[in-house]
Amino acid sequence: MAVTFLARAKEYAKQDITTLFKEAQKSATKTGFDTIMALRGMGFEHDAVVVSFHESYSAYQERIKEIKQFPYIDVEQITSFLIDLNDKAQYRPLTFSTLANHLLTLRKPREQET
Repeated sequence: MAVTFLARAKEYAKQDITTLFKEAQKSATKTGFDTIMALRGMGFEHDAVVVSFHESYSAYQERIKEIKQFPYIDVEQITSFLIDLNDKAQYRPLTFSTLANHLLTLRKPREQET
């Protein structure tokens, strides 16, 4: 799994965002939807994050190469954190049950208020 942080090379207009989304959708169709999340945000001098799964390091490298071809991406500001999901010494891997339990704990206080 890769957590990749991106930075814009420049500001872009609303029309540019539409173009960027279309290009991202084309890329996702081509790569078999390896990206599970792509969001704007802020931190670490970056303003977007992509979370994706790759069957090998070379598949990850190919995806990064494609990302670098996207307009408006500062290719000097692409940073990734790679996670080996097969590593047996993981503290707490992401599972749907962990996510569901977290969401349930967020919901309980609201239910008590009503």
